[in-house]
Amino acid sequence: MQSLCDEDAKNILQFKQLVGELSNEIGLIPSVKLAKLRSIVSELCLSKVDSNLKKMVDLLFNMVLEALNNSFKEYIRLSKSEQQSASDIYFQLVDHIYYVSTGLCPLVYQVKSREWFITALRECIISFEPTEDKLNLNLLYKELYQNYVNDNSSKSFWKFKTIKELIEQIISDDMNNGNFKSYPILEDLIRYCSSFFEKYLRSVKSSKKGNFFDILKIWRRTLQVMELFGDAVEDEVRKKNLKLIITDLEFMFDSLRGVRLQNNFLDIVSLNVSKLSLQANYEKIFLRERRIKYDEDDLNNFVDQVYLTDSLLEPQTTELMRSLKTKLRNQFKAEIKDIDKYHLHLSRFLQRLLKPFSYPDNQKTRLLHCDRRTETIIPILLFYTPELGPFIEKHYFPMLMRRLLIANTSFLDSFNHPSNFESILCNNLPPDLQRKMRHILNVISAEIEASNNVPRNGQMITSTFFFNQRLFDFELPCSAPIWINSDLKKQWNYKIEKLKTEGKILRNTGLHFIEMGSPFLDERGREITIKLSHSAAAVLNVFNDIEEITIPDLLNRLDVTKGQKTNFNKSLEALIGSGLLLRNGNKITYNKDYIPNDLVKKTGILKL
Repeated sequence: MQSLCDEDAKNILQFKQLVGELSNEIGLIPSVKLAKLRSIVSELCLSKVDSNLKKMVDLLFNMVLEALNNSFKEYIRLSKSEQQSASDIYFQLVDHIYYVSTGLCPLVYQVKSREWFITALRECIISFEPTEDKLNLNLLYKELYQNYVNDNSSKSFWKFKTIKELIEQIISDDMNNGNFKSYPILEDLIRYCSSFFEKYLRSVKSSKKGNFFDILKIWRRTLQVMELFGDAVEDEVRKKNLKLIITDLEFMFDSLRGVRLQNNFLDIVSLNVSKLSLQANYEKIFLRERRIKYDEDDLNNFVDQVYLTDSLLEPQTTELMRSLKTKLRNQFKAEIKDIDKYHLHLSRFLQRLLKPFSYPDNQKTRLLHCDRRTETIIPILLFYTPELGPFIEKHYFPMLMRRLLIANTSFLDSFNHPSNFESILCNNLPPDLQRKMRHILNVISAEIEASNNVPRNGQMITSTFFFNQRLFDFELPCSAPIWINSDLKKQWNYKIEKLKTEGKILRNTGLHFIEMGSPFLDERGREITIKLSHSAAAVLNVFNDIEEITIPDLLNRLDVTKGQKTNFNKSLEALIGSGLLLRNGNKITYNKDYIPNDLVKKTGILKL
């Protein structure tokens, strides 16, 4: 056998050195170096040492494959475009070796070069144990898996998926036949990925810093990775990991503090709790951890508690959760000792919350979903109000009527919107209260429509509404109004006596209001209308004649009785709060420099 000449040996040595540098320059190999490699291969393959040609070419192949093994970890870390460029260089080199040694056409040797590339990868994953000259693909796979699950990087997931696809490509025939489980590397990777969440959960519990959203992210990313191995593997891991979360109910609810519980989530949890026969423990922990407490000094905190646990009107789909929600509500109502006081506090809170809804043309605040308070108030009324009927009739209906009369057609227009507060409340009230509410709406809307069709001719139009006593029998709050003048009081009393003869009752002035003109202008240059009670109108009317007066003189001028003192104080505070009147010690002054706020400027109405 002929031996390689010195020149051939020199070329082979130079080739080894150049190929060895591929690992350090992968993806960035200069074209001049690639040209040099091709030149050396051409010279070697054209050598006259024919008997050693095959061995020499095999040696070159092995060098290239060894370079692939050594540099594969760097290769997998490249960007997609860099990876494509690097692999193309490898293919070019192997293609050139094959071409100059066999003379086969490009189409054939391109296919062959990729077969050799796959052969190299197959050798990379044969062993689990890392060696000096072979990459442990298994360890790289686990490393990239951790990177993706922890930081949700799309780049990490792409690299992770790339290795998975390469493994499948290497054992494609077996994968297609469903025999991938016979490959220890895949079995090990699936086992590692599915157990990763369990280890993560254990570390979170030991640190006592569990946040459910963080746990959920890791869980979802784990399942996304498991989908690469097929639906069966993903489903198996899903069930296993969900069981890990639910089994430790104390930890689960602790990690859910401050989290709003959606109905579908609670239904899923309750279904799995039932499968694991944990209902009794789940009920105890749920009612304890999600107990809703009432604090009359902090109603916002009460609203937040309901918002986080029971603010949705849609019913639960599982019997267990329906039962738990009912027990949670009954538990709260049973703890309310003074129901009348609770009703009063809730009424005041509701009045403050709904005040913006009363302004005509206030489109933004007319609807329900403005903030968590308006979104939560309906479940509070329906589910967390002991003796709901008396509350609705005594507190809410009078409030509704006042808002109806003040907002007028604007209220009726907004009522038809699916997110309107009154509309949603009405549709969810018990049938008897729903009938009464619809009766109020129907009567007032009919009268408003009729009064709007009456020619005004510059005259003030008055409307009197009559309600069916059988459906609408609640008592309205009594009041002793302060009258603007004796003539209005005489007209009122005359109307009461006249209606008595017709078998009708005119209620007290609690639901009536007066409109007054003002010298102040809205943004369109129109005079702002002031809507206020009889008593407030009487107080403000005094300042048509004077600009300043002491409180004792004001009381004397209006002839305020002891029974009217409460109305006087409320009316005076409302006028001062609006900015129409100013208070300086014991003196009250008309504010001729009053500046309306943006809402009053826009609507042209100041409501007290």
